[in-house]
Amino acid sequence: MPTDLTRTLLVWLAWLAVTLGVYFILQAVRPGMAPRLASLWVGAVVALLLAAGVSALHWWRAVGYTPPAAWRDTAWLAVPALLTLLPLVTGIKPLETDTLLLLLAGYALTGFAEETMFRGVLVKLLERRSPMAIAAITAILFGLVHLSNIVIRGNVPVIAAQAVGAAAFGFGYAALRQRTGTVVPLIVTHMLTDLFLQLGNLPLIPVAVVQDVILFGVGLSPLRGRAG
Repeated sequence: MPTDLTRTLLVWLAWLAVTLGVYFILQAVRPGMAPRLASLWVGAVVALLLAAGVSALHWWRAVGYTPPAAWRDTAWLAVPALLTLLPLVTGIKPLETDTLLLLLAGYALTGFAEETMFRGVLVKLLERRSPMAIAAITAILFGLVHLSNIVIRGNVPVIAAQAVGAAAFGFGYAALRQRTGTVVPLIVTHMLTDLFLQLGNLPLIPVAVVQDVILFGVGLSPLRGRAG
């Protein structure tokens, strides 16, 4: 019988196979498709399949879609909420309406899919492990999955740095998910984090590094308390 870690890795590999598979199909059918549009299609397919799987297993509540009355220690959610605003402190860049709508749709799908998967399904699969182990394993897998962007975009050093940042981000979010008992607010803050990094006037990479470092540090604190 497969262990919880084996099942987790198999689900993670399925995620990776679907995302890359859909991307390569799109490139074969529509060569030269704009990267943002391709990402939107990939996100839509992944979100649809993920929602179908969670529905088939009747896991919505189990993966963190709990009612507000069941949320715990919600003060911790102020941290990711405030961090979303950091890129906007010096103003907002003007964007064309079509670009803004594309970003909104793409990041909404990303927030839903990545939080449901990495802070929902994988946390559920690993639920018998300690909170620290769950946060660490899901964070590492979240970072590693971002290395697939090397296939799509090249630029190995930048993508490698992005993967490290994603792991730190994922660690903090996994800790908050376990402490609060919900994934719903994290979907919103994840979406806004990605969106506001694109809208803000501040340079994206330094701001993202600050956000990720803070989230990693904050993630250690909720894990010292009761998590579940």
